[in-house]
Amino acid sequence: MMKKLTILFLIGFFGLVLVSGAGAVDANVAYVSKYIWRGYDLNAGQPALQPGVTVSLGQLPLSLGFWASYNIGTVTKQEITEIDYTLGFSPKLGDDWTHYLCACLYNFPPVTGPAAKSTEYFYYLTGNRLLFTPTMMIAYDNDQGKGVYVSLTGKNSFVVGPLAVDGSLTAGYDGGQLGVTPGLSDATLALSTTIPAGETKITPTISYTVVGKDSRPTGENTLWLSVNLAGSL
Repeated sequence: MMKKLTILFLIGFFGLVLVSGAGAVDANVAYVSKYIWRGYDLNAGQPALQPGVTVSLGQLPLSLGFWASYNIGTVTKQEITEIDYTLGFSPKLGDDWTHYLCACLYNFPPVTGPAAKSTEYFYYLTGNRLLFTPTMMIAYDNDQGKGVYVSLTGKNSFVVGPLAVDGSLTAGYDGGQLGVTPGLSDATLALSTTIPAGETKITPTISYTVVGKDSRPTGENTLWLSVNLAGSL
């Protein structure tokens, strides 16, 4: 089943590219000291490399994406632990607001059986001219997760000496995905700065994640780091 879904995605990917003509191609690769997702540690406290590619489809407000996580730690086997395929839709909503819809197919190669894949649908809404540039995300997993996850992020920029620093605070509410107790599940404070290096942008980030013990009873508050290299092809 997984191979069939992957083949169908690739056929759709190249079909849309041929029909619409590929537009911008954005690529990045990130190093993370821990793979923290919605308050979960998904890589046993180990570092990972996480490459991604997004292709805009010509004049259409559509994009296709590929993302993966590769464990480079030594506690468990060094291997690809996750591969994601996404289809995004971002119709124009005026200058004050930006919204984005996305379908994501998750694949977990080390896992066998039904748990090896899942599908989730996202809706993002950002107020571009509001204080702290708020972004609301609503995610619904109709597959393995069976539930809703909602987050609210506020962002702001400020100057520290010679550095322009971007700060963000994200709070998440888990509506019961994966059978957990619904409630405030996680919050992350992040500080980053972007360093231009020719055509590439280097963005180091320091993050601190706090978990809600009702929804994440086995989770722990954690400090983690990342460095992202991004550019356009």
